[in-house]
Amino acid sequence: MIGLPLTGWMLSSSSARATNFFGLFEIAPLPVAKSAHDLLEETHELLGKLMIGLILLHVAGALKHHFQGHRHIIGRMGPWLYRQR
Repeated sequence: MIGLPLTGWMLSSSSARATNFFGLFEIAPLPVAKSAHDLLEETHELLGKLMIGLILLHVAGALKHHFQGHRHIIGRMGPWLYRQR
């Protein structure tokens, strides 16, 4: 989902602050109008909530397949968790 980091970059480019990557290096600003800040903020927040929802849905599906599907998916993800029959 490339939209979340891209809208974050555009959001920080529309503000007056310089953008740095966790204090490691500066990120060049994109040519974004300051008037688009509110729209970008809403879009970034919506995409963040959508990403959290997709992660939760993915975890719920993995748990469903592990406990109801009898496929031991979670045990196969970590080899130290899988028991041989």
